[in-house]
Amino acid sequence: MRQTSKLDEKGRLFNRAAFLFVIGLISAALAGCGSDDPKPAMPEEKITAKLGNDVQKTDSGLAYEVIEEGTGASPAVTDTVVVHYTGLLKDGTVFDSSRDSGEPATFPLNGVIPGWTEGLQLMKVGSRYKFLIPSELAYGSSGAGGVIPPNADLVFDVELLEIATAPEPHPDVIAFLNRGMPTPKCGDMPTVTGSETAEEVAALQEAGNRWQNCIAKFIKDERLAVSTALGALERIDASKVPTEQQAEVGIYLQRFSKIMDQAQDDLDSYKGISKS
Repeated sequence: MRQTSKLDEKGRLFNRAAFLFVIGLISAALAGCGSDDPKPAMPEEKITAKLGNDVQKTDSGLAYEVIEEGTGASPAVTDTVVVHYTGLLKDGTVFDSSRDSGEPATFPLNGVIPGWTEGLQLMKVGSRYKFLIPSELAYGSSGAGGVIPPNADLVFDVELLEIATAPEPHPDVIAFLNRGMPTPKCGDMPTVTGSETAEEVAALQEAGNRWQNCIAKFIKDERLAVSTALGALERIDASKVPTEQQAEVGIYLQRFSKIMDQAQDDLDSYKGISKS
């Protein structure tokens, strides 16, 4: 379910979400993608980081200039929007732009940096705003992508093209979540008290070998099953999956990882049954 937009690949605008994470190998993010009916970008022009004289500021510190006011609806935080944007550092360096590709970006407002979440809700469909987003509403002291430095204020020139229809729950994701959480059915780890007879110790040794094999097979089979299932989910366009479903997958995979880690710890800690 990985997106292929330049923005996603460089990890700049969008907050990463653990949607396709399993065994520390698979990850994905909510990100922009092309719409089925691409909207044309603005005519080519020089977009600068400088805001005009009529700048407004919100209580959070977000500054914005209204370049063109639209007449459509304003999005809510739970909406998915379609936009064209250009992102710049304050020195005018363009670090990302949907206009360069000619394809607008589609993303949920609750899946982006705070400055975008707040700013886009101020706009109406058809509007074009320029935002100056302070670093604390962007990437703070960490920066991003090796291009946005720490504590960088960012400028975004944004056109709000439309509010997209929220996707229905995806059947493949429903099927994945309905698989339930795996539980090893191997019984307790065999142990000795020291009072066993030789025959009892021999029986415990056999039981220990069966337990080891059972736990090892459980770990291998479940990791393969989930990895295979996620490989199929990875091919799904993220814009076709509600953000709530993506969050559910993230929670499932966190729980799954803990179960696998515990099973591996149990297997690693088993020292066998001694005859002495």
